[in-house]
Amino acid sequence: MKRRTLVTAVPILTAFALGMLGRRSTAQEQQLKPLDQSNPAAKALHYVDNVADADPGIYDDARAGELCRNCAHFRASDGARGSCGLFPGYSVAAQGWCSGWAKKV
Repeated sequence: MKRRTLVTAVPILTAFALGMLGRRSTAQEQQLKPLDQSNPAAKALHYVDNVADADPGIYDDARAGELCRNCAHFRASDGARGSCGLFPGYSVAAQGWCSGWAKKV
């Protein structure tokens, strides 16, 4: 395999694999527990169920518009909640936010 092919293929395959890890079936998503803001992982990433409750020292004007529902890690299961690749086994609020937010591409 040529080095050029390898250098371009590895990031694409890695992104695909990570994306597939975050996917769950609708039946699995319905079994997810809502993420509690006191959860250690949630605290580490400053997760809030409502972006209006985010710490203004962290969620500032530069982050305006970042919501779970428009994050690359979010998979919607209904209008209000969905699964998140950052918090496996839990559902997060679509109107929520955490510092792990990443733009969907």
